[in-house]
Amino acid sequence: MKEDRLLQKLPDGTLDFEHFDKFVHEMRPIQVSVSAAARRFAHRLRRRLMRARRELYSLRAFVPGLREQHRLEVMVGPLGYWNQLRRYHLRLLCANGLRPGHTLLDIGCGPLQGGITFIRYLNRGGYTGIDIDPVRVDTARSQIAQHKLAGKEPRVFVSSSFGDDELEDSTFDYVWASQVLP
Repeated sequence: MKEDRLLQKLPDGTLDFEHFDKFVHEMRPIQVSVSAAARRFAHRLRRRLMRARRELYSLRAFVPGLREQHRLEVMVGPLGYWNQLRRYHLRLLCANGLRPGHTLLDIGCGPLQGGITFIRYLNRGGYTGIDIDPVRVDTARSQIAQHKLAGKEPRVFVSSSFGDDELEDSTFDYVWASQVLP
């Protein structure tokens, strides 16, 4: 890779592993006339690189500037894909018709991995997130404040009834549930 670095800093100061991920995920066994030993070697190398990536991510918990990002990603998982998943979630919803004037209910919003992107994209009052875990909802509210998005008037609730008790007769154009565990 010429001058490209595998790890790059994002504007918010966090590390972006997108180039590293692309490098690792493009290492597929070669299908042309290559020996079985060469394919096994490529497979082992790819697995070792993925393991090294996971271990590298676990070290972020000890780096002062990366601790908070690590804490957020541990709440959601998988580690190291926070920014990629944010972009993917929004692209997927937009490809299925989501527009800024729509309303969205995010079931299992957690610490707003996708929620921050949704709040930025949607008009004021267009985002509602619910989660069963009060710690994650508190973290979500902190994320809204940190990203200065309170003016967009997002609603975030703790709910054990999928919002049935808290949302009453509210209606939504889209309902989103990603990485929700039973």
